[in-house]
Amino acid sequence: MKQKTNYKTAPIMGFERLRENVDGPGLRTLVLFAGCPLHCEYCLNKMLLRSGIQKDFSPEELYDILMVDSYYFKISDGGITFGGGEPALQSRFIRDFHQFYKDMDDEMDIRMETSLNVPLEHIQMLAPLVSKFYVDIKDMDPEIYCDYTHEYNYFVYTNLEWLSKNGYASKVLCRVPLIPDFNAEGNRAESIKVLKKMGFETETFTYIKTHEPYPEITTMGIPAEPEELMGDLIPDNNDMLEDDERKG
Repeated sequence: MKQKTNYKTAPIMGFERLRENVDGPGLRTLVLFAGCPLHCEYCLNKMLLRSGIQKDFSPEELYDILMVDSYYFKISDGGITFGGGEPALQSRFIRDFHQFYKDMDDEMDIRMETSLNVPLEHIQMLAPLVSKFYVDIKDMDPEIYCDYTHEYNYFVYTNLEWLSKNGYASKVLCRVPLIPDFNAEGNRAESIKVLKKMGFETETFTYIKTHEPYPEITTMGIPAEPEELMGDLIPDNNDMLEDDERKG
């Protein structure tokens, strides 16, 4: 029987195991946290905004699940990628998870897909632990950003400036999209110019104009135990987030 700890738990919606050279190098497992501060018009994972359809995991429980594939992580130089939803809001849980596997004398490459639209304290906690941030920038223009996400990008600017000034620019890849009906090539070019001036690497892509959930995510399961790698979603009544206060 495992010793109980005071580690924080986090709401996890599902897992996608052993993705090859997706969300980072090697074989990786994508861990999807529930909850997001944004309400993007073309969101692919709208179900992750909802409370009550996830399961809360402790760092120990998450470790047990991920270690099923530890051999594949090691031989491929892979690891785990936290996504969602907005994984950066779970910084304390990720810190505890990192400490737990260090206590187990283990190593794991952690990467993160994030909007960076979270209070700075989360990024300050995560920056030493995460080997790469894949940042979905949306658009650097505050009005375009707000039209698309229904939030302003104050935190995005603040976090990018802090990462740049504190030597973490090489850990950040800024993904700059063309968003149909919201921005144009000129807007994207201006965003890239601003980001490169701050020292960040960029790549471009185009959003898919859809309001439907992404089909892979909707069929994903929550394992109750490590060997039950594709179980049923387990509803509960836990609150999604504790750090989702926004600045206008």
